[in-house]
Amino acid sequence: MSDREQGTRYGNIGVLDLRNADEQSLRAIHSIGNVGLVLYGTQNRGLINLLSIGNLGDMAEMAPHAMLEMGEMRLNHQSLRTRSAPLSAIAMGEVVVAPDATPEDIEQGIEELVIMGSVICPDNLVGSLSAKIRRLMGTLTGYPAGCELVSVNGSMVLDTNAVSAMNDGSVLLVSGRLEVPEPLPSELLERKLTRIIGDGSVLCNEENAPLLRSLMADQPMRTAVVPAGFRLVSRSLTIDATFLRYGGAARLYCSRRVVVDAAVTADEIDRHLEALRCTDRILAPVTVRGALAPKCDLTQDRVTFYEGTLWLEDGETTLYAQRLSALDGVATLWVGGMLTIDADVEPDTLAEKLAKVHNYGEILCTPPQMGALHLRMGDNAGELRDPTAPEEKPPDDRFRGIGNTGYLVL
Repeated sequence: MSDREQGTRYGNIGVLDLRNADEQSLRAIHSIGNVGLVLYGTQNRGLINLLSIGNLGDMAEMAPHAMLEMGEMRLNHQSLRTRSAPLSAIAMGEVVVAPDATPEDIEQGIEELVIMGSVICPDNLVGSLSAKIRRLMGTLTGYPAGCELVSVNGSMVLDTNAVSAMNDGSVLLVSGRLEVPEPLPSELLERKLTRIIGDGSVLCNEENAPLLRSLMADQPMRTAVVPAGFRLVSRSLTIDATFLRYGGAARLYCSRRVVVDAAVTADEIDRHLEALRCTDRILAPVTVRGALAPKCDLTQDRVTFYEGTLWLEDGETTLYAQRLSALDGVATLWVGGMLTIDADVEPDTLAEKLAKVHNYGEILCTPPQMGALHLRMGDNAGELRDPTAPEEKPPDDRFRGIGNTGYLVL
């Protein structure tokens, strides 16, 4: 049997680095799945023909000293001018060029770049930077030169104070989540913001939505709009009797999961809740179905009505027989994490005590328990698995295998 026949099988690879590879190391590989980018050196550009690769996205020749940069890369006047040698890098992530960088900084501070991600750059530097990029597997977006660049990496609430603190003509770079919950004066937004760029998401009120969308131009940002007159709630929300009476709950627009407490009555919903919209999920007792349904948009809102006690399992937990035996009535089980059902739990007990099971995570159980769960299954977007089942072996164990990887050096 040849070395190739006994070689290693690789899954999908983001970047395959062959700059230091030789013929012997490549002949030890049986096959590779799909590859996004192959890097090679001047001395071994022909080695790619020795590999069995599924689909190949692109190839680029890079110097041996080029470094790998994971995540966001920031380039500014200081970092480019103070380098001991021009930058040569493979960037796996977003590359952002600050507004203080100059054409001379780009020319003297960068040797070559291969970029798997988007590039954000002042308009006056687009030509200079493009000349330094060997391969770009993403988009290049320019922004007006001389503008202040305000980054939103995690989440940011844009209110009057935050906008007023910006320089006139600023550019917002949204890589995370931008929220504009309250209507802002259009004159203020037009004066302070020139553009909104990035690939993040924007949640804004209806009053400001047309202006903000015009500032985004053709950017691929996900945008959700809070209807006029609605109050934005950006956290997970539990609606109980106290919240309905004193929480100002008339018209709510929620961006996280909403749970209506089982003790809430239809009369309380009728008297205190005018409307409820949610971009996540609404879980409410079946006893308020008739009162709550007219308050929602059932064509867009994902509403699940539960029976009995609601058990939310978002983490890693175990369901024991004692918990089921202590239950008064029935429960609706909602799994968002990993739930293990103890082996002592009888399948008949599951069928008797669970009104419905909604699985968005992973449930570990025995085959008889699995059968009982299927009888009570509602939404099943997760996985049911028997942890005692033997793992399937590959049909030919002569091959060593490695799964998917982002970056592989040979």
